Amino acid sequence: ALGATAAQADGSQMKADGSRLKNEIRAAFIYNIARFISWPEKVSFADAAHINFCLYRANFRGRAVATIAGKPLHQRPVQFSEIASLSEAAPCQALLIPGPELDSFQREIPSSPLTSTLTIVDLSDRNHQHLAHKGVMVTLIRKGANLGFEINLDAMQRGGFHVSSELLKLAVIVAEEAP
Repeated sequence: ALGATAAQADGSQMKADGSRLKNEIRAAFIYNIARFISWPEKVSFADAAHINFCLYRANFRGRAVATIAGKPLHQRPVQFSEIASLSEAAPCQALLIPGPELDSFQREIPSSPLTSTLTIVDLSDRNHQHLAHKGVMVTLIRKGANLGFEINLDAMQRGGFHVSSELLKLAVIVAEEAP
């Protein structure tokens, strides 16, 4: 019986380690995507010393974001802060939205969308149809056993963002439905 308990504990630890690794990979994916995106020139960085990634309504992927905190992005280190609502998003250059919070985010989007904030939602934990989501510029998705991403070029262009052609080669491009 003791051996079974030890095996269960080892299995739980392996599962936790696997989950942590997957979250760290997602965080690295987000960082690398952001490296190939240029923010609009009109963006006034609230804290010119940092690029602020905001975590919308939840700690996005647990401690995994710590693996990219402080890394340089466009000559500024990345920092993270948590926000409870979009009314707090003014100092955010990027907004990370957990999949379970997508509906809340979309209900909260003001009539004029966040144009100078890169919005990224993580839907990689579920099956996903290639659809544009209101207010979302980048969507992390699952592609079989791998991680992939979608880019909503219409939303990016409206926000004045520029996306590297190298990044576009790797992305699934999604279009918004006509009104």
